[in-house]
Amino acid sequence: MNFCPVCGNKTKNTFCEEHTQITFEYKEIVVRVCKCKKYLYRSRWIDFTKLKRVCEKIAKENIKAKVEANALIDETIEKKKFDIEVQYNGEQIIIPAKLIVEECPVCSKKDTPYFESTLQLRPKNQELLEFVKKQIEKDKNTFISKSITLKDGYNLLLSSNKAALTIGKKLNKSFKGELKTSRHIFGRDKQRSKDVYRVTVYFRKE
Repeated sequence: MNFCPVCGNKTKNTFCEEHTQITFEYKEIVVRVCKCKKYLYRSRWIDFTKLKRVCEKIAKENIKAKVEANALIDETIEKKKFDIEVQYNGEQIIIPAKLIVEECPVCSKKDTPYFESTLQLRPKNQELLEFVKKQIEKDKNTFISKSITLKDGYNLLLSSNKAALTIGKKLNKSFKGELKTSRHIFGRDKQRSKDVYRVTVYFRKE
């Protein structure tokens, strides 16, 4: 057991936690996550399985030195402060960090009228509908904004053009029938100076 040269308190290291002298530079460690288990990394939302590993990865990138980092955090996704235990030149140093919980772009659009594409299923066939729902359940980035039941089938408003096209191809491969796709300009993305399209995918089972 050592004694801190500043205050005389017992410590496992040279200095106690309060008077640890940090000799390397580091940026504030802030980890942004969504409850759907995605984290914000270089302007992109990425899936994760272990929150602890995410925190350690971001900590290492924010510390301007080669260190070993241990995030003292559980796997509960809620706003909180936590510590990063850093091993550097034989010393154990504690650095504060924050976990901020916010909605990713996909989750922020759920339970709203937002949609990008329309998937038209014909005729009114429960097997087709269940097939589509299972495909969407596999994709964390896609959701059904609205389901419309018609006399001759279903119209599903989806949050993704890409997902609608992919599901259309899978329907055509799994069932005998007719597949048609079309798109129309919905608006203009001023930031990227690009037209915004909405896709319609039509599938009729034989």
